[in-house]
Amino acid sequence: ADAVRRSLVGLCARYLCRATQRQRALDPVAGFHMRNGAALIAIHWAANPSSYGLEESASIMVNYHYDMPEVEARHSAYVAKGVTELAASPEVWRLAHASGSLT
Repeated sequence: ADAVRRSLVGLCARYLCRATQRQRALDPVAGFHMRNGAALIAIHWAANPSSYGLEESASIMVNYHYDMPEVEARHSAYVAKGVTELAASPEVWRLAHASGSLT
């Protein structure tokens, strides 16, 4: 069970931080938050154990944080450079890198 958790959370981090289309987040919810200046700060396993949550996201949920002094700079960086300037916590980046490359 722990190996499944680690794998799915790592894949989620990689998808949210690295999966792109034209240098923009492939996930529409992640794209919305990044365009609006948020940072991806946490990924939670078994956060939505309802049947809907299991079907839609394997019960994984994430947190975005809007640090008001940073919102404008993060928005501008994301609009100008896409996911190369994606704001995420060190833990989320660690998970994304640990799960391998997208190629």
